[in-house]
Amino acid sequence: MENTKYCTNCGTQITEGQAFCAKCGTKNTLSVVVAQQTPIASTNPPVLASAPPPDSKSLSAHFVDCVTKKYAVFSGRTRRREYWGFTLFFVLIQLACGPLVGAVGLAVAGEEGIIIACNIFGLILWLVLLLPVLGVTVRRLHDIGKGGWWASIILFPLVFSFLQLMAHAADGNEVLLGLLGLLVIVLLLVGFVWGIIAFVFMLRDGDRGPNAYGPDPKFNP
Repeated sequence: MENTKYCTNCGTQITEGQAFCAKCGTKNTLSVVVAQQTPIASTNPPVLASAPPPDSKSLSAHFVDCVTKKYAVFSGRTRRREYWGFTLFFVLIQLACGPLVGAVGLAVAGEEGIIIACNIFGLILWLVLLLPVLGVTVRRLHDIGKGGWWASIILFPLVFSFLQLMAHAADGNEVLLGLLGLLVIVLLLVGFVWGIIAFVFMLRDGDRGPNAYGPDPKFNP
């Protein structure tokens, strides 16, 4: 604490031991003492960022955004809610259209037509939504600091459907059917292992704050 003295006549600041005011010459038998408190440095820990605001978008709105505004967007980051919202409605579309497509295939070509029709429908759906599926998966990987090449797992169902169509076209060619069957088994095994790893990645919470791929989507929707 510091004591500052002033002249009782004119209010001019005087120094310690000064008998007369330098401005008015008044003898300073009395003085006014003003206490000034020296600021004390805060010892409190730094305040961390507040919790992220709740996501106001519905799951269906996230799906619509992914197939419209972000149809071919591979940069930036995506939080878990957006990814799983897109995935949910993508699966629901396949489940809802599957019986109808199967019924059409049955009516056109019998029981074998069911498999062919479902494979054709699955191939077309994947081709139409391939870029949004890749985009949202790459952005979700970016959110946990992973490179987008992990998203290559998405191509496995597309290749699998294509191989099944080739197998139907090669009916009677035992050598080609054997090679295709072996390739399908290998793809299933690799896809299974890779799929488990990718699934765990998709469940992970994103990096807190900015990372190499952009700002935190929880604070920058």
